[in-house]
Amino acid sequence: MRRIRTLIAGVMALAAAASAVPAASAAASPSGGGGIAVVVNEQQLGGANAIIENGVMWLPFRPMMDALGAKVGYDPATAEITAAIGKDTMRFQAESSIVQYKGHEFDLYDEIRRIRGQVYVSARSMGQLLELDVTYDRSVKQANVTAWGYGQDDAVKAAVTAFLDPAMTGRHAERLTADNPDRIYYEHESETMDPPYRMFETRFGDIDYTSAARAVLQAVTRSETQAMKSEREVEYRLQRAGARWLIAKIDYNHLRLDLPDDADETAAALKRERPDEADAVLRDLNAFYDAYNAGNYEATMELLSPRFRQRWKELTGDDYGKLLQAIFDNGRDTSVIVDSRVLYIEGAHAVVHLNVLFSEAGADGSSPPEEPYPYELVAGMDLVDGHWTYNYDDEWTISEDY
Repeated sequence: MRRIRTLIAGVMALAAAASAVPAASAAASPSGGGGIAVVVNEQQLGGANAIIENGVMWLPFRPMMDALGAKVGYDPATAEITAAIGKDTMRFQAESSIVQYKGHEFDLYDEIRRIRGQVYVSARSMGQLLELDVTYDRSVKQANVTAWGYGQDDAVKAAVTAFLDPAMTGRHAERLTADNPDRIYYEHESETMDPPYRMFETRFGDIDYTSAARAVLQAVTRSETQAMKSEREVEYRLQRAGARWLIAKIDYNHLRLDLPDDADETAAALKRERPDEADAVLRDLNAFYDAYNAGNYEATMELLSPRFRQRWKELTGDDYGKLLQAIFDNGRDTSVIVDSRVLYIEGAHAVVHLNVLFSEAGADGSSPPEEPYPYELVAGMDLVDGHWTYNYDDEWTISEDY
């Protein structure tokens, strides 16, 4: 069993907070008499006080653990003290610094003490180990012991729920920390033109608090529009800033995109009821692919959505045309449309479903080295000056797991 010395940054930070008291002894009787009150998860302990000696805060172990919902035991034959905490059991002896917990052996910064028949542990040693935030309010002589995440579950879930709210488009960055690596994308978020949601639901998993101000939340979000349905398994890492929780990092563990079950009926209805509009969308879609496959720079740029080009410039600081020209100069892949249909038209936005044969360019930019392979797309089209333009921002490969 490996030994882990708890002289680490997290413990030292906790020690600084818990021992922000005069260095001189402020010891009080464990049973009261004007001592330091202990409040555990907003409930004051009765008949047990904290002690401060030489700037170190000592907490009464059994009353504190009882308040935290642990089951404390004692074996007189071995003098071993145990505390059953959820699925784990902590084991140690008084007058020792060695603690066994969660399959590891820890060598604490301070020895566990027995004072007037009660076991006391130092806040700086046990606080990190037991995932407790310990603070001292000198004005009222009160030690506040709070389990990481106590009373915060609803606030953490509310922060993610607000971020996921479709109505937040254009304001998602408000829910992110300044150092969130995805923040730049949301700072330049354009107004959505996507089809409205038919269904949008999020199921939250357990929350893991890694400190008093950090949490990890697992969530599964399922959604469906007229053009696409999705299921996303996401891990959100949140950080507390004052009274608010902000999202510090978003990790997509799994993404599944597919067509709605009624996609065939939707496409047939649009073709039947709005044939001219549907034909115009598909005509300009084919024109864009033809221009790209032919290496026609001017026509390709003309048929690219201005919304996409603007967002590209905001994110990269450069014009997309430079990248497109480099692609054409160095050989390009080709994508030939096998079939296509319109799944959504509303105002200046349309969504198409298409099957494509993709060919990689050869080393010299000429013939492809391998046979073309098929893939399936859902893509957005924006109506600009009477023509439908292709938006790469709204292009998704479907029927695949990411």
